Amino acid sequence: MNVEVQNDGQADGQGADVIVIGGGPAGLMAAIEASDLGAEVVLLESENQLGGGMLPATGHVTLCETKFAPEPRALLLQDLAHAHPDADPALLQVYVDRSGRSFARLEELGVRFAKSVQLAHMSAPWAHEMPLQNRGGGAQIVDALVAAAQSRPIRILRRVRARRLVRDQQRVTHVEVETEGRCRRFEARRAVVLATGGFSRNPDLIKHFGGPGTQRIMPVTAPGSRGDGLLMAMALGAGTRFLTAGIAASGPVDRHTGVTSIINYCGAILLNKAGRRFCDESEPYTDITLKGLSQPESLMIQIFDAKVKDNFSKTMWSKVYAGAREFTADTLEDLVTRLRHECGLDPEKALGTIHAYNAAIGSGQDAFGRRCLVGSVGAPQPITAAPFHAIIAVPGTTHFNGGLALDAQMRVLDVFNEPVPGLFSAGEVTGGFHGTGYMSGSHIGMALVFGREAGINAAAHSVRQG
Repeated sequence: MNVEVQNDGQADGQGADVIVIGGGPAGLMAAIEASDLGAEVVLLESENQLGGGMLPATGHVTLCETKFAPEPRALLLQDLAHAHPDADPALLQVYVDRSGRSFARLEELGVRFAKSVQLAHMSAPWAHEMPLQNRGGGAQIVDALVAAAQSRPIRILRRVRARRLVRDQQRVTHVEVETEGRCRRFEARRAVVLATGGFSRNPDLIKHFGGPGTQRIMPVTAPGSRGDGLLMAMALGAGTRFLTAGIAASGPVDRHTGVTSIINYCGAILLNKAGRRFCDESEPYTDITLKGLSQPESLMIQIFDAKVKDNFSKTMWSKVYAGAREFTADTLEDLVTRLRHECGLDPEKALGTIHAYNAAIGSGQDAFGRRCLVGSVGAPQPITAAPFHAIIAVPGTTHFNGGLALDAQMRVLDVFNEPVPGLFSAGEVTGGFHGTGYMSGSHIGMALVFGREAGINAAAHSVRQG
């Protein structure tokens, strides 16, 4: 399906009950739910495509109490609290409480999960995965949600960039936008939902809020990740959560193409420029890339063999993270020699590191404690099957984890922890759910579950509540 949606009308200043800003997974879910509750809905998307950062994602969705992961919410809550130790407990509770119903709702909307898998920080297979097709899991979910939105009386406007929110003495009342070089104003008769994504494409925000090294993180995010929603809400006094801590790398990316590469979860090892390993490659990718930032030139050189490449080809990751530049040789000696010319890798130390890894991995005596491929799943094998391959990666990010302060109803909170009347939010623009941690599949899960919740509550909002 082509997810580029033709404008259903012009940005002519006409209003709606609920205005949703952002056409990614959170915005699509919010618009669909608000519409199904009888609200007139306008969805504003600044780019040509709907889907946002979901399009290039594997599409793992962390959920509980489903047909694939029937384990109880208390167990998922325990895992989330361990992975997100400083998160808002109220948001974690809402997430697990709405998890099973959100799965059922996604199925009603045409999302067809194939199975669930167990990834890092998981005591059960919480990560729901789409079927292996030529199209990645995230794009498959977007296809279903776009089709659902198009089948409803939702007015979808592309290339319309929201710039400011306007409030009176009671609540947020209008959204000011730019489109085709002109400024327009939309009236929100009930509420506004911000689902504009993060700010990984805004160097100024990263400069002022990020920690050391964060400006070296390569963004592999949607073009609209400019922080528009964050700035609009902050202009009204909105509070934030984990804004600095949330600016972090989320995975290795090929420095040549920008394609994410997590083939380490199928058995690759990571070397720095000096030819040394610097992590347990089965750790969460956020932890691995945090360590990668501190390496010389932030290089994270992935070394793997034919067996690892074959295993990777059978995963959802291979459907999404295709196109990285690979260097190939018949022997490890030839491979590291080529890498010396490509990126300055120390070939002698690299060979010694690879041979030491091969000797230790089968005995359970790995220097970094690696025992699994990813999390607690899979058994790593020596890197011995020719041909041998390498990808020269650097820390990149598919998302940030900090943003606007929320309560359990997805209402945006101001700096005094009071709701900003008439303003709801969901997705990457928000903070508090992850804190300084991250569990695989929870970022997309948060967008879908909280997007649904924001749409329901925005549709139920009244002027008197404001």
